[in-house]
Amino acid sequence: MQNLDVKNAEVKMHHPQSPLTVSAAHLYYTCPEGVTAKLVCNQKNGKLYPEDFARLRWLFTPHTDLHCKSGQGPRNFSYTRKDQVLPPGSKMDHSDSEMWLILQNVTYADQGRYCCMALEVKNDHNHPTVVQNSHSHIILHVTPSKQTN
Repeated sequence: MQNLDVKNAEVKMHHPQSPLTVSAAHLYYTCPEGVTAKLVCNQKNGKLYPEDFARLRWLFTPHTDLHCKSGQGPRNFSYTRKDQVLPPGSKMDHSDSEMWLILQNVTYADQGRYCCMALEVKNDHNHPTVVQNSHSHIILHVTPSKQTN
């Protein structure tokens, strides 16, 4: 049996960071035309490295059975243009544990699949590189409003 000198041994402990995760708070949202809908995704963990930054995205497709397309956001918002602002009646925001999309005055055009995604980006000498990503999706179903005259 080998005798180890524990007093002089250098112990290096490595605690790997848990991976970035995004999950839908609710998979299906149903609401009548004209209301304000708030779609919420939960996010956990985040950056592996302090110098990295997170990009949070909401993507959209009107086809509930298809994957969201890169760059296509809700209400014809495009992530490909740097100067574009969010369409009227929509707002994207986040906290440390959630990200949400608010759609005011929903219409049938808002019905479809919404993909929430988080990307951890490392800015390596002004060349952004995605280190990790996670995504989930939500289905929004819009029903006729029940207005009475």
